[in-house]
Amino acid sequence: MRGTSRREDAAFWVMRLDPPNAADDVPGARFVGQFTKYREGEESERGRWQWTFETHNGRTYVDHRHLETLSVFLQHIRDGLESCSDIAVEMGVSKGTVSKWVRKAAHAGQLRVENERYRLIAS
Repeated sequence: MRGTSRREDAAFWVMRLDPPNAADDVPGARFVGQFTKYREGEESERGRWQWTFETHNGRTYVDHRHLETLSVFLQHIRDGLESCSDIAVEMGVSKGTVSKWVRKAAHAGQLRVENERYRLIAS
C-alpha cells in the first residue's frame, strides 16, 4: 500500500508480502504474507502464511500454509541474521519477543548464544 497509513483506516485487513526465507529451485511464484492489520477474524488465522502459485499444463494452482513463528525465527538465523535487533526488524516484532523465542529455542536445544549472536545447534 502506498501513501500514508490513513488510507488503511477503513480497511479490515492489510497484508504485507515478503519473499520467502529459503530459496529453492521449485518453479512458480512464492511469497510470505503477514497481516499488519486484522479486524473481525479468528486469532488462529493471524501470523505468517506462505503462498505458492504453480502452473502445470496451463492451469494455475494456489496453495498456502501457516508458518509456525518459532520456525520462521530459526529460518532467519539459518539465513544469516544473528542479532536480536536484526531479527526484530525483519519479523516486525519487539526485541523482547525475540528474546522469548531465544529462550524457548535454547531450552529446546536448538540454539545457543555466543557474544550476543545466535547460533543454531546442529541436530
